Amino acid sequence: GDWLVLVLLALLVFQAIFSLEASEWPLALRVVVPVSLLGMAFSYMLARSQYGEFLALFINTVYGGLLTLFVAAFYESGNIVEGMSSVIVRAVRWSVDAFTGGINQDPLVFTLLVAILFWFIAYNAVWHVFRIDRVWRVIIPPALIMLANMIFYTGDTSLDTYFITFVLCCHIFHSLIT
Repeated sequence: GDWLVLVLLALLVFQAIFSLEASEWPLALRVVVPVSLLGMAFSYMLARSQYGEFLALFINTVYGGLLTLFVAAFYESGNIVEGMSSVIVRAVRWSVDAFTGGINQDPLVFTLLVAILFWFIAYNAVWHVFRIDRVWRVIIPPALIMLANMIFYTGDTSLDTYFITFVLCCHIFHSLIT
């Protein structure tokens, strides 16, 4: 039963990710998708552990940040140490520009922020299914991302397929859980 629920959770989260990518956001799926999958796997282990909610969230936050950095560094040029250095330098440069009124449109930093967001969405989904048993708290966060994306997207690509697939997965997920 748990594996089927995890697959459905992955499908729910991936519909939101793929709709963002289809609407031409500067997003590197090679970073966001593995981070989301690792987030689900790690969150499943935490949800099945004896840790309390606060400690699990703290552990998840630390590991989420480190694994996001590692996955992003893996795809940078050079070895992993040079990749981590590059990711950190670019993130610091973006932060300095953001806080001093400058403009920096580095797509890596946007990808890092989205990856961390989906790490927490994956954690939220797994935690609320396996620990708290609140189905709507699983469905609403990715649904809000998809709806906001659909409302504000002005391009030519249709996002309806992602939303229909999301709603179908929600229906299957809801009937499976309740």
